[in-house]
Amino acid sequence: MKTIALSLLLPISQLFAQQSNAVIELSLTNQHSSAGKIYVAIYNSEQSFGIPEKAYLTDILEAKKPFLASIELKSGSYAIAVYQDINSNGKLDKNWIGVPTEPYGFSKDPVIRFGPPLFKDCQLNLQGKNSLSIRLR
Repeated sequence: MKTIALSLLLPISQLFAQQSNAVIELSLTNQHSSAGKIYVAIYNSEQSFGIPEKAYLTDILEAKKPFLASIELKSGSYAIAVYQDINSNGKLDKNWIGVPTEPYGFSKDPVIRFGPPLFKDCQLNLQGKNSLSIRLR
């Protein structure tokens, strides 16, 4: 009888483990204005990182100051990219050599040299409740 009870509990515990969630309380620092919208892209793989169409989750939020958003997703590894579309044209504006002219930032605030950072430089392992502040550049 004990073996039957234990075998029935195992699949249920695995089900709960698969459904465990993470919550991110996301804030922004160095935000100069409340103009436009904040674009948030959450990536769950190196292959999709930096390709908005392949993001695990995207959202467009009001750029109110101070900015605070609560995001719920499955526990796991993610990298987050944000930018503030100040002129509301639906894209991250860049200068003639490709450097963004609107505020942007990444999880873990990686050093930016020549081009965007790599997934591993921004990667977070999330489970439970997480407070994350991203610095806009």
